[in-house]
Amino acid sequence: MYIKIIFLLLFALQLSALELQRNYFIKEDTIKLSHIIEGVNSSDDRVLFSLSNNKHIKRVTAKKLIGMLKKLGYKDIHSKYPYIQFNKISPIDTTKVKEYVIEHYKEKYKGILVKDVKIYPRTYMDTMPKNYTLVKLRSREHLSNDGIVAIKTDKNKKIFFNYTIQAYVNTFVLRNDLQRDGELSTLNTRKNSIILDKFRAMPVQTIENGTLELKHTMKKGELLTLRDVESLALIRRDSSVNVTLQNGSIVISFSARALQDGRKGDVIFVENDKGKKIKVVVVGKNKAKVK
Repeated sequence: MYIKIIFLLLFALQLSALELQRNYFIKEDTIKLSHIIEGVNSSDDRVLFSLSNNKHIKRVTAKKLIGMLKKLGYKDIHSKYPYIQFNKISPIDTTKVKEYVIEHYKEKYKGILVKDVKIYPRTYMDTMPKNYTLVKLRSREHLSNDGIVAIKTDKNKKIFFNYTIQAYVNTFVLRNDLQRDGELSTLNTRKNSIILDKFRAMPVQTIENGTLELKHTMKKGELLTLRDVESLALIRRDSSVNVTLQNGSIVISFSARALQDGRKGDVIFVENDKGKKIKVVVVGKNKAKVK
């Protein structure tokens, strides 16, 4: 009895909430309810759409599909996308292309956990070319969980494929609000593993104390990207700097006032006690040498 009640509750939840995917993949020329809803009984399954003659893609508005599903009892349906696309799977071996996409993402994200990758040609294909090379992915493809990958045949013809990747990546968020120039550490950040969706910029993947600071003020819980951070300033404007001047075996040290912020390797100006401006190279925390 209890098992039956639990099953009914789970089924009711399934009927009440559903997030539509952008792409669905089918093997036949008909688009059925079971392609969208998992666990539909064969007796309850029904055809929603059919592919037109010699067509291998069906694109419908999310509004229309949601309306059809609501009539079948699926009340709480929503979609992030204005259009939903159904793609007939081409009977081709895309293993090589799939492995290339996975390797690309692994190079970009340390510790990425890839769950699934789907590759489908932008036009239906019965066979893959016998000989081909893979074309380098565009520079920002890894910031999204979908994109375009291409191959080039020995006749110099390019064939394009869409891909989707389901994966988890490591990111960092702030534990609390932090002002511009605030130093990042393991105390004020938290590591998160999240589903790869779309990033505005590459997320920060490692944080070591004494290496990074914020470029601008950020709020608690915000995800850190490479646009938000920069190397920690080792010298701050108006701070006292220990400057060294080496001439052969002779080394002279003196104190000076920094006229600007500086990071390791930066060339900045300092001012000595006589008011003279000197060009120096930042070499450490409040340390510099005459250039």
